Amino acid sequence: MDNEQLRHLVEQLEQNHAQLQAVTQQYTELEQFTQAFPQATPGAPILATLGKGVFMEATLGQNPSCFVEVGAGIVLKKTSTEVKATLTEQIAHLRTAKTNLLHHQAELEHQAQKLLQA
Repeated sequence: MDNEQLRHLVEQLEQNHAQLQAVTQQYTELEQFTQAFPQATPGAPILATLGKGVFMEATLGQNPSCFVEVGAGIVLKKTSTEVKATLTEQIAHLRTAKTNLLHHQAELEHQAQKLLQA
């Protein structure tokens, strides 16, 4: 058994596991948000985030727009339909990433088993 190869596989397994946990957390948060998002009806009270864990009580307007950060500090105005489409797309990407990470994890575990049996 090659200890260096096994050590390297263990490191890869740990990294893959950490990535899998992060993707799973993001996926769960998006799923929860997607379920809560349609329940926001005009006139409903909401907590609007101001950032850094600070929220303000507000009332949802008749035709609310959403402002979505798309990366690098860029914020775009989107309709609720566009937000739902974006959420669906993000969830699909995370589902694919999770599946890929699970396959990679299985491959690494198989390689480790082969090394341990050698």
